Amino acid sequence: MPKLKLILIDRWCVPPPGDSYFQGSKVMSRHPQSRFDHAFQDTLNKVKPFSNRVKILKMTTIQAAEYIEDGSLDFIFIDSDHSYTGVMNDLTCWVSKVRKGGLISGHDWKNGNTNQDVARAVCDFFHCKEKDIELSYNNTWFKRNE
Repeated sequence: MPKLKLILIDRWCVPPPGDSYFQGSKVMSRHPQSRFDHAFQDTLNKVKPFSNRVKILKMTTIQAAEYIEDGSLDFIFIDSDHSYTGVMNDLTCWVSKVRKGGLISGHDWKNGNTNQDVARAVCDFFHCKEKDIELSYNNTWFKRNE
């Protein structure tokens, strides 16, 4: 997709104590900083061929939302803090950034485990039932911005 432009957002660092990321991403949140540094470098290497079409914002998703104009995006993909609070915060900050008819999507819908926070937050945010959310491969979920 030669005209596709991506904005990649992640803090690529150990979350501060008490952060909701510890609740929703128990394994990832406990990695040492060196693991986050490696992941950041790996990301840079993967997007290098497309560097003229990729913007990287090394900050929280809530901080990054301040830099993006409402209605300016065709889609978003949420795969950060998997806690109920984290998903609600991301949806609150980012849904307005997606144009009407655009796609709001994310990862780890139930993911075969006992943590249902992502699914519960998405349904609560959109005031809908699980059957109203389109599901796809690898626990990915989709909803059109109405």
